[in-house]
Amino acid sequence: MLKLIHLLMLTTALAACSRVENAPLISAHKGTSGEIKIIENNDGSFGYEIWLNGKRKIIQPTIPAIHGHRGFLSELSARKTAELMVNKIESGEMPPSITLEELTQLGALDQ
Repeated sequence: MLKLIHLLMLTTALAACSRVENAPLISAHKGTSGEIKIIENNDGSFGYEIWLNGKRKIIQPTIPAIHGHRGFLSELSARKTAELMVNKIESGEMPPSITLEELTQLGALDQ
């Protein structure tokens, strides 16, 4: 059941991501196994992309784990969440997912 929930969350995230085209790059941070790119959405909110081995693997213009299609209020919130995703990928968690509790602990919903 948990795998089904993760699959549904990933599918939802990918569907939401397909709406972002040519989002401007705000900043990038190279990690040990990937690169995080912070993007600005058309409404001024923020999202992120995760690139691994030169290939874009995740496009996340909206806040994961919440209802609706709203982006992060700050670049910092998007970066914190993207860094957690990269850590999960590096530790072998597949598919990686973010919970509402994790977003709260990161302070990503308040900023």
